Amino acid sequence: MVFPRFVSDAALTFGALLLPARLVGIRKTLPGRQGRPGPNGKGLAPVPISRYVSPNVTPCLFCEILAGTRPATFVFRDDLCAGFLDIFPVRTGHILVIPQEHAGLLEELPSGTRSHLIETGVRLLGAQKRAGLGEAVNLLVNDGKAANQHIPHVHLHLVPRRSGDTAGTMAQFVSRGFNFFGRERQKLALETTAALIRTHIT
Repeated sequence: MVFPRFVSDAALTFGALLLPARLVGIRKTLPGRQGRPGPNGKGLAPVPISRYVSPNVTPCLFCEILAGTRPATFVFRDDLCAGFLDIFPVRTGHILVIPQEHAGLLEELPSGTRSHLIETGVRLLGAQKRAGLGEAVNLLVNDGKAANQHIPHVHLHLVPRRSGDTAGTMAQFVSRGFNFFGRERQKLALETTAALIRTHIT
């Protein structure tokens, strides 16, 4: 089973984020809606793009999500970072962690924000595990266009994994861009998963 596991991990590390290049257009066609607060009513509200994007920077898809003009299902948000579910997950509970401040590359982030991004990722992967979504997690960052970064805003992928999930991971990776069950069912599944993760954040 070593070879199949290697293939799965290689696909996640080097290929899992090739597919979004073909799906960015799909993401941009989704209707916008305001972000919803979490169970405590705090921390997940949208913020104006102008707060974090300078006038000479064109807002990207993630900036629009932060501003509430594009849809997203948030699991976490504070003054520096936010975490929301990938709309086309590799595995159930796949989280994207992004800085509130627009930056295309890791080295463009202030050191404090960069450190907080990683710390936030560690908190959220712990929540994924406690929520029963996986026993391990792939952390992935594509830093630059040549590394298959398709949205020019730093983002950290947290992909829950289980022992023996190679076949399922590969199947979900291949089919992740197809919505077989309708948008409403997809939205409900994302919101249910997000609520589960939020209850396990410490």
